[in-house]
Amino acid sequence: MNVSGRIPDALFNLTNLVNLNLSRNILNGSIPEDIHKLKHLRILSLDKNQFSGNITPSIGNLTNLTYLSLGTNRFSGGIPSTVGSLTLLEQLYIDSSGLSGPLPSDLANMTSLKKLWAFDNDFTGNLPESIGQLTNLTDLQIYGTSLEGPIPKNFSALTKLETLKLGDLSGADSNLLFLENMKSLFTLSLRNCQVADEIPTFLRNFSNLTYLDLSFNKMHGSIPNLFGKLTTLQYLFLGNNALSDLFPSEVLTENKNLTTVDVSFNNISGSLSSNDLRAGLSMNYIGTSMNRQSDSEPFLKCIEMESSPCTSNYPSAASSFSVNCGGKELSLSGIDFFSDTAPLGMADFYISSNHRWAVSSSQSFISKSNGSNFIVNTDEPMPKIYQTAEFQQGP
Repeated sequence: MNVSGRIPDALFNLTNLVNLNLSRNILNGSIPEDIHKLKHLRILSLDKNQFSGNITPSIGNLTNLTYLSLGTNRFSGGIPSTVGSLTLLEQLYIDSSGLSGPLPSDLANMTSLKKLWAFDNDFTGNLPESIGQLTNLTDLQIYGTSLEGPIPKNFSALTKLETLKLGDLSGADSNLLFLENMKSLFTLSLRNCQVADEIPTFLRNFSNLTYLDLSFNKMHGSIPNLFGKLTTLQYLFLGNNALSDLFPSEVLTENKNLTTVDVSFNNISGSLSSNDLRAGLSMNYIGTSMNRQSDSEPFLKCIEMESSPCTSNYPSAASSFSVNCGGKELSLSGIDFFSDTAPLGMADFYISSNHRWAVSSSQSFISKSNGSNFIVNTDEPMPKIYQTAEFQQGP
């Protein structure tokens, strides 16, 4: 609607209002304290605006709410403890909203809650055990924060979860035992959670799992071939761990539904045949001892060093932004332009034909709302020069 300005006071005279949707506008200022007058509200959508200031505690008086969306705003301060009064709430979206401070223990009172999105905020303190009491949750997403681990053991009670995305936890290590009975999961992401464990064999019982991300952790041991039997699995991210031994190539041949595999920067080895790397499979194994084309070996070793000699030997490798424009290599006014025609999927690596630059993609993700870690690969209709763009950390 592109409505700008502040919420008008006259709105709070509509005391029988049940559904208030002001999302996707340019509204600013704080949420007025008089919001509590709309005591019959069941749905309140204020997301994707420019609201600022603290969230008024009077929002806790809207005890009939079943849906509350405050995401993508510019709030400050923390979540008021009064939200614990919203015991009928089933969906709470506070993602990318500028909030900070600890997640209040009062969240445990919201026992009807099914969906909680709290990612991309500056929350601090420990990931609270109180969330483990929300046993009706089906969708829990908390990442891109400053929260600390470990992941509470009582999260094992969240057996109705279909989507679990936790990430960017500092502090103490976690293990994966809490997952054992979460057999309804479709999406499981524990990226950068200080997980120090082996890949558990009970994952073979997760018959609905389509997406698994355990990357940027302290995972050790070998990669089990259970992923070949888990035929629902399409996306597998295990990069940047301490996994070792041979990579089980039968994972690729037995599971024809796998489209994306990232095992980069692990201590694994093995050989992949042309049959293993079938059409439609995007695989990143850079930073491992798995086989690769011999003519690329020196450059691959260089970019895997993560140290300055790489950029001194290959000055163009210092670049950290690439746009796939297609086209052929050419020289113009003494400047060489190198083609980038390879399709780079969510997990892949690409080396230019002259070995002067390379790019490694390890999943599409946004871990901070400021975009400091941001990768996009899209085939949406748009001018060709923008058809594939990647913004990522340099080698």
